[in-house]
Amino acid sequence: MSNKRNSFFSVATYYPVWAGINPDEVLSSQSNAFGYFAAVNLVMNKYNGMVPSTFVDWTGQQWDAPNTWPPHQYIILEALNALPSNLTANALPTPGAGQSAYDLIPSGQLNLTESQLPGQLLHGAQALQNVTATGPGSDINTLNGMVVNGGNSSSGEGWASMLGRELACHWRFNTRLTPMASQQRTQPHKQC
Repeated sequence: MSNKRNSFFSVATYYPVWAGINPDEVLSSQSNAFGYFAAVNLVMNKYNGMVPSTFVDWTGQQWDAPNTWPPHQYIILEALNALPSNLTANALPTPGAGQSAYDLIPSGQLNLTESQLPGQLLHGAQALQNVTATGPGSDINTLNGMVVNGGNSSSGEGWASMLGRELACHWRFNTRLTPMASQQRTQPHKQC
């Protein structure tokens, strides 16, 4: 065993916080706490779907993009809920002019450049790629500071609550599009 961090991002990143183990680096500041979850924000803005198990692109393996699993979404939601409120009460950070949600991710966290991220599934000639792979145009779900199918914001909603709402509402919206959705018994997020 080498005790080294893995060189690629996966949803296993959120397991420690979900299990009540908050890394000191996450607890050290609001900025670090958001940075830990910045990939969730990226997905809500860039993709029509859920947080993939990994961002490894189109290998055909069930654990790589674009695949995702409901337990992973639950773990992310619960990890967001497990953060201390003093770290999550501030507003959701937004990218600067000419930037995308990718620019909010701490350097080296994904170990991928923005152009190396998996493409957004589209129908037609542009299948398996984003309309725009990089820059502000790649945030295809951003509309007037909100995320499409991300529910309704509340006054004073902190960034963790906002990401949790967006993730829950994306999940609810996407499950309605699948044949299995009618068999799922879920409680919708109160603001979807």
